[in-house]
Amino acid sequence: MEETQWSYIDFESLINSVLNGDKSIQEPFVIYNETGDKINKLSFINHLLAYENIHKDNFLETIYIIHKGFQDKLNKLQTNECIQNMIQKINGEWSEDDTIFYHKDTFPSDFFPENKDIYKKYNDSCESYETVLRKSKDERNIPLDAQLSSTHPMERHIDGSLIVCSKTIQIIERNIQKLTELIDTLDNFNINLLIDLSIKHKPLYIKLNNGEDSNIPENIHLIYSNFIYIHLLLKKQLIHELNGMKSMLSDLKEKCQESDKMKNNLTTIAFVRQPTEGYDSNIIFDVINGITGIFSNSLDKLQEELAAEGELQQTELDKDNLEILEQELKHSIKDELLIDSGNKTDTVRDKILSFY
Repeated sequence: MEETQWSYIDFESLINSVLNGDKSIQEPFVIYNETGDKINKLSFINHLLAYENIHKDNFLETIYIIHKGFQDKLNKLQTNECIQNMIQKINGEWSEDDTIFYHKDTFPSDFFPENKDIYKKYNDSCESYETVLRKSKDERNIPLDAQLSSTHPMERHIDGSLIVCSKTIQIIERNIQKLTELIDTLDNFNINLLIDLSIKHKPLYIKLNNGEDSNIPENIHLIYSNFIYIHLLLKKQLIHELNGMKSMLSDLKEKCQESDKMKNNLTTIAFVRQPTEGYDSNIIFDVINGITGIFSNSLDKLQEELAAEGELQQTELDKDNLEILEQELKHSIKDELLIDSGNKTDTVRDKILSFY
């Protein structure tokens, strides 16, 4: 079955209809299909989300733009003398200061670009942590004869992840403070006055001022009513954003703790560090001579046994050959243990020395 194609109200017309009080936000918006034989009813929020370029990632910014439009609209209205008289009358009924309240935009100019950048930094921090996790699982594949360095093979990756994570945590903490202040600012407005104005129709303004005023909108009560809904919706989205930031902060702190644990457990890998200066380089030759000494002692013992059996004469003839064999064996062991310095930057001798 073919999906119905709806003709949505264009964005500018939709926003102007609520800014001017032509439509109430609490009432459904009627839209038609392309042929005009079907209708659909959408809430104001669902109609906004029907636009392809408005989604959950920029919904807060969209509501902010609408809220800013309402602030400008109300500030302009409140320059009208008739509307000022009505505001002062209502404030008196609530025993409030009769000062006219003007709406100010308290959002920093760079709030939304910085907010988007925080999400990018958060994703980068998570990716850095995941990279460390993948590499930590491959620890068993780190060869013992890998090129030696003064640091553990994993240490650089973990340190890098910790730096990125720590910086992002600081940025998120500052943004949480900023969001908290914005929410507190939105609470600082006269809700009693606005609710009262939202039920005051144009005839009441005319009666209060003893005369007609063409500058008073026909649906002025809906303008104030719509502003209240948008104002509360903006606050709700800020609270949602604040909770999201707190969740990201908690997640990154946990990842930082896990990275610290991995760094503290680096000694579980059989990692050979570069030897420090001052150690006796002849230790390796003692090890080599100790190994070849085993074979030398075995030759002497063999010689004694043969003499006891009366075969000393024949053994004397082979003694020179045995000594030659011993020397060849000793050189063979050295060749196995010493890596060609022309091809390697370090030797196994250095590895063994690092354990002393």
